[in-house]
Amino acid sequence: MSAAVANHKKLIVDNGKESHPRAFIMIIDDEAYNCEVLKAMILSMGVDPSRLIVCLGGKQALERASDVRQTGGVIKLVLTDLSMPTMNGYKFIRKFRKQESGDRQGQGAIIAAITGHAESEFFLKALAKGANHAYSKPVSSSSI
Repeated sequence: MSAAVANHKKLIVDNGKESHPRAFIMIIDDEAYNCEVLKAMILSMGVDPSRLIVCLGGKQALERASDVRQTGGVIKLVLTDLSMPTMNGYKFIRKFRKQESGDRQGQGAIIAAITGHAESEFFLKALAKGANHAYSKPVSSSSI
């Protein structure tokens, strides 16, 4: 995860100055423990905790993303589980990308899909829905 987070940390803070005063990283998983593990990994890389948004499902994440955009913020990186009840990661990615397309700033987030499945069909489906990367669990800080 270090490369993706480091690159997106640079998008948030560049040369000691904020490149966007309201840029965020979003973590989405229906299991609170998984959210905490991802959060700890990202914080260990020096990301400001106020730049993290943690959601326990796709529906909540879409609502939070909309709130961020309405207040002039931007989500730069999304780490989302694929297997969640109510709104799975595939549906979240599709709807998130649709929300983004209506954004006049046109700043697309990097989306990393995370799944407990190792079969390539899950990765391919996530990429087809708009994810930029797909990883299987457990995710290590060096894999993303």
